[in-house]
Amino acid sequence: MKRQRKGEDELKEASIHLYYEVWMLRETAALLARGQFQEPALSNALIESFTVHARALIDFLYSKENPLPSDVIAQDFFEAPDEWEKTRPDAPEGLAKARGRVNKEIAHLTYDRQLVRPELKGWAFQALAQDILSVVNVFLTRVRPELLAERWRPAPGETSPPPSAAPPVPGGVTDPSTPGIGWGGATGMGRK
Repeated sequence: MKRQRKGEDELKEASIHLYYEVWMLRETAALLARGQFQEPALSNALIESFTVHARALIDFLYSKENPLPSDVIAQDFFEAPDEWEKTRPDAPEGLAKARGRVNKEIAHLTYDRQLVRPELKGWAFQALAQDILSVVNVFLTRVRPELLAERWRPAPGETSPPPSAAPPVPGGVTDPSTPGIGWGGATGMGRK
């Protein structure tokens, strides 16, 4: 079924929600990099937030074959339906795996969770954020700016990085999902 073309106003409005997804991905990755949440429930909530926003952006950038009519996808922002597919980079290797993990380990209660060994439960959130944000940056260079809401443009005199810039890694903090580094507090109940 052919996808219905969206109008400029509808795309601008959708871009506000896209901005939120990018912002939340960056912010949760930065918070996770600091590793300051030792309370298992807080660290799990942060990991769950990060992974859900990651999945939303993966679905936006690399949509399924038959997206729902209500799904916002990158292709919607281009004149020709296949323009984005032809110009976007190949999906980084870890994106499909991450999407599947979010579905099986975070967003749905599955028996597959029981099969994940503790040493494989970690999330390389910095690498995943980098991969996603690099593709977001490609999208931003190719989409017509008038299809994006004002919040995508810096305010006059503002020098802050764009919302899709990679999150900083404060003081060289190691990704808590690195093998050998625990995550989830003393109880071991974390999402590791």
